[in-house]
Amino acid sequence: MAQFEPDSPNVLAEDFGGEIVAIHLASGRYYSLRGLAQTIWTDLGAGHTAKAIEQGVASANAELGAATAAFIVRLQAEGLIRARATAADATAPLTSLAAAQAGAARPELESFDDMADLIKADPIHEVDEAFGWPVRREQ
Repeated sequence: MAQFEPDSPNVLAEDFGGEIVAIHLASGRYYSLRGLAQTIWTDLGAGHTAKAIEQGVASANAELGAATAAFIVRLQAEGLIRARATAADATAPLTSLAAAQAGAARPELESFDDMADLIKADPIHEVDEAFGWPVRREQ
């Protein structure tokens, strides 16, 4: 059974009380995960397998179960998660099941690239000594 984790150090994620904001540092894209998407992210991080999450959600709502599987595939495609190097024991309850039982909407991954240039810039190393910090060097 596949277990996943955030693709650290390429991805940083923070929970802002009901919304996960994840940043892919190499692409400069940032993502918003709310509702069921947020609980799926949390469950993956807690060591639950993708199959266990999908089946748990499907037990409450078959359509959401299929959407959950597709959502996890999208997280992989965006480079936000990777397979765990070592297996983890999931001890926390499956929060996505509770969200599905409470009538959650389909999991959505909102993607933004309006700040990609700023996120990709490395102001410590991308410096032009003649102009000072933080001016990006030309390639």
